[in-house]
Amino acid sequence: SATFTRVSDCLPWLSMGTATSSEASPAQTNVPEVARDGADISDSSGSAIAEAPEAAANEEATGTSVGGAEAVVHDEPAATVEVGVAAAAGRGDERDLEALAEGAEAAAPEVDIERGLEGGAAVPRGFVAPRSYILNGCCGSLICAFCVSPLMVLGALVLLGWNEQHAVCKAKAVIQGMDEVIEMGCDQAGNGWGELVMFSCDLKKDGLPPLTLPNSDFDVSYVGTGLSVESEMLQCVEIERSTTRTMYDRDGKQYEYTEYWYEYRTEWRSHPVSSYSFRQRWATSFFWACGGRDNPPWPSGLPQSGSWHAPSVKAGIFELTSDLVRKVPLDTVVEARTMPSGYNFDGSRYYRGSDTVGSVRVAFRGNNWDRPTVTALGGNYAGAIGQWIADDSWLCSGFDLFELRIGRASKKQLFRDVQATEDAKTNCLRVLAFLIIWCGFCQLAGPLSVAAECVPCVGRFLSDSIQTIACLVSCPPACSCAMGVIGVCWIVMRPTVGIILLVVFGCTIFGYIAYFISARRRNKIAGHDVDIEAETEIADESAEA
Repeated sequence: SATFTRVSDCLPWLSMGTATSSEASPAQTNVPEVARDGADISDSSGSAIAEAPEAAANEEATGTSVGGAEAVVHDEPAATVEVGVAAAAGRGDERDLEALAEGAEAAAPEVDIERGLEGGAAVPRGFVAPRSYILNGCCGSLICAFCVSPLMVLGALVLLGWNEQHAVCKAKAVIQGMDEVIEMGCDQAGNGWGELVMFSCDLKKDGLPPLTLPNSDFDVSYVGTGLSVESEMLQCVEIERSTTRTMYDRDGKQYEYTEYWYEYRTEWRSHPVSSYSFRQRWATSFFWACGGRDNPPWPSGLPQSGSWHAPSVKAGIFELTSDLVRKVPLDTVVEARTMPSGYNFDGSRYYRGSDTVGSVRVAFRGNNWDRPTVTALGGNYAGAIGQWIADDSWLCSGFDLFELRIGRASKKQLFRDVQATEDAKTNCLRVLAFLIIWCGFCQLAGPLSVAAECVPCVGRFLSDSIQTIACLVSCPPACSCAMGVIGVCWIVMRPTVGIILLVVFGCTIFGYIAYFISARRRNKIAGHDVDIEAETEIADESAEA
């Protein structure tokens, strides 16, 4: 396949052909003259896209396409051709290289796409006119290089700066909190207002209202910090896939088309899926995976998925506010008081039906009262525990602390976990910003990559090589830019760490500059040596004469 791809690049007449369609809009009345009077159109991998004119005529009469697939022409402005599941799955006719070349060579004199375009004939959807393709590719790459790329880099630098500022301020809040936290017992609320306190106490059911599910077939009444409901129905879903291919005519001009195909399978979904909007309800996979059945409506007595929490919960003498209550995990199975007719219970969830479309299952979860001990950290406001706000400092304002862990935890362990969580978030955003900067630098070589495709025979090789080289060369500058921004932020807020990062940034930049200067000097010296050798040879020849 790879060999044929490269051969078809150098001998584009091998992939000359036509496109067929089972439906055409009134605006495409001239398509048959351009698209159906020739042989098969094949992509760069050599797979046949449509059959010959006789097959197209049969297809038009019967409404089916070659290989059991149906081709539908999009009415959208984008140039795309929709191909059925069977053809996309590779069940179409396969031909060897010799037969494909003979068919294309025999039909080539009958097809003149240039004349059809200039004469006003409609271009088959799924193909881009050669001039338009090059023009659109150049314009798109120029826009990406000079408009999108700077915006990507600038946005990533702003994100990186905000991330570092947030990391430094959060670290300062953690350090201040560790110095000022007061460890309290479960029976002493204290008289302060806004102090940062920490305690390990048991949750209490006192004053908690029962959580119920009205308008549901399940009689659930649970007393706890919260109730989680996970309702799902087995439904048939549609998965759209597409691939964009490139082919060439006998003059070496490039065309592009997009294939769409659809897969169907059953999945558990927590919301209704309408099967009436499926694009290929006649497809074989729809009958194999879904039994050819439409999804039934969502049962009226099945509760919706979601979580409900108590507004406040007692922990010892303290009262946890809603922000801390939502941090209590809901991981224990809750059973309904009565089970609806037709349902079964397997120990973790209720279900109705087997593995067929329309089967339902529902699970209820609550907090674990067998492990009621929690360790809480937050501001103490007359016994109510909420957010604690750290003191404002240089470029830092409004950073808070409030955490809850199941079980008992020491002061050192709790603050270490808080800092580890913040470090993980910071590192994830650092990697994301670096990748955006790297991608933005790679886009600068887009115009060169598009221009290289115009070179006959080796255009694709040159384009791929340029993209690969641009990707490799742009990595160190992207890394240095990211480290430079991180260093500037830290040297402003925490100079000790920032100086190290700036040193790395400076070494990278100076290394690039030194490399280019030395390369230029070597080129000059090499050129000077060549001139000296030439002058010596001329002098020797003159002496001999």
